[in-house]
Amino acid sequence: MSNTRCQPLNVLLLPLALVILVVISGFLPQHETLLLYLLTCFITLAHIHYGVGVSSTSLGGASVGGQLWGDPSGSGTDRTVALLWCRLLP
Repeated sequence: MSNTRCQPLNVLLLPLALVILVVISGFLPQHETLLLYLLTCFITLAHIHYGVGVSSTSLGGASVGGQLWGDPSGSGTDRTVALLWCRLLP
């Protein structure tokens, strides 16, 4: 873990730069708010996708609530459902 480094540039900076260029250039002034809302939704979904992937990988065969979570077939569906339930419960 000590050799882990973050990427110098994130892929999510590309759509952000595109939207900023369109907004600053005045190419679509009537759609500025819509573009920013769409960008926000896209980035939020990308972060949720990343978080679920990291969490389900780290939960691997974790014991949650005294039960061993894990799909014997290896599809990962049970782990994802378990992760979502763990986040919903206080």
